[in-house]
Amino acid sequence: MREIELEIFIRVHWEKVGTVEFFESPQNQGLRATTHFTYHPSYIENHIDELGCRTSAAVSVNYPINYSPIKTAGGWAPFLLDIVPSGAARRFWLERVKRGDGPDVEIDLLTQGAINPPGNVRVVQDQKPVPARHPGFSKDDILSRDVDFMSYAALHGAWVAGSSGAPGESPKFLLVVDRQNKWHADGAIPDQDVQSHWLVKFPRSKATRDRQILEAEAHYYSIATDLGLQVHKPLQWQNNALFIPRFDRLYETNQWNRLGFESLNSSLKVTEFAVSRPHEEYLAAIHEFSDRSADIEEYILRDFVNIVMGNTDNHGRNTAFLKTSNRIELSPLFDFAPMAYDDAGILRATKWINEYYSVPDFKHICKVLEKLERKPHAIHDFLKDCRNRLQNIPQLMDKYKIDQDLRGHVTKKYDDFMKALENQLEKM
Repeated sequence: MREIELEIFIRVHWEKVGTVEFFESPQNQGLRATTHFTYHPSYIENHIDELGCRTSAAVSVNYPINYSPIKTAGGWAPFLLDIVPSGAARRFWLERVKRGDGPDVEIDLLTQGAINPPGNVRVVQDQKPVPARHPGFSKDDILSRDVDFMSYAALHGAWVAGSSGAPGESPKFLLVVDRQNKWHADGAIPDQDVQSHWLVKFPRSKATRDRQILEAEAHYYSIATDLGLQVHKPLQWQNNALFIPRFDRLYETNQWNRLGFESLNSSLKVTEFAVSRPHEEYLAAIHEFSDRSADIEEYILRDFVNIVMGNTDNHGRNTAFLKTSNRIELSPLFDFAPMAYDDAGILRATKWINEYYSVPDFKHICKVLEKLERKPHAIHDFLKDCRNRLQNIPQLMDKYKIDQDLRGHVTKKYDDFMKALENQLEKM
């Protein structure tokens, strides 16, 4: 058995929150290991008024603050999969420590790689000598992927998970800008010296399509904003790098706060990577946990946009809850890109139960919405509103000058989708 201490950023400081115990055997290793998570009695005592809460003071919506150990048989505590590096970050870590891949590396990857992940939960690090503070890097160093910067990013755990299960995901870094406009790994400098927080992505290779997809991602967020979807801030595309302002860091009362961040897969207790559930299950989780009723419609419209704009990488870790001290709600949109254009052939990950070649059965969706306590007239108005918004997509793609070859490839479902939606509206 191994034990790992976790800490959580709450009330503007890090606090030890609890212990994860891993029970391994030759037949039960890696992500399949049974785990027990227990909140520290001192943490419960400090947060006794939040006993039973599932918001940012809790490690997961499924692990409300309580006195009893929480057991996950046959797999890790699901929220741990949100913080352990995967994809490109995993491969880089394995290369750096000269380890072969396999179940035996999972816990070490968690303890050594989850130094400062998204959200407000991390692994407690063993006390080590603190290296001399780095003066930081210029933006040009970042754009050129300077060797010193790459080594520094690895040392400080700036690498984060890849966006999909396909080989060669785009490398991503969690970075901050100090008040002298120098760039550092997130967590490498004191919060009071931080001016802004960023996720920086690069193309996964020098292939033209990889660059086109990443460049289009910035425009996709602009289109999403024009469609009325929840987008945090505009993205910046510069010299083959995409700079994304982070929404899980919030500056308030003259200090930085870290918000809770939990994928929908974690909320459904999924204990594997590269797994997605049907939309109906994700909607049930949103209905159960979100404090914002509009999140049901937001989620569905996002999926409609994914279909007609070719974002096939819509798995359950690319949508998440954002948690504050008193609210749980869908996070702003992220990982929204024309992945149907990818040479890897990324298939649509999350589907509707009665979906046919990426076109859902809208009658079925109406029934799903009725089960989620939507009235018939409200369902009609919602679908009509979706149609009116989606009709603007061709003009918006013109507005943002989306590459014609890419556009033609990713919008193949647009006409069939719009026809099916219009047919449903005529029947209501």
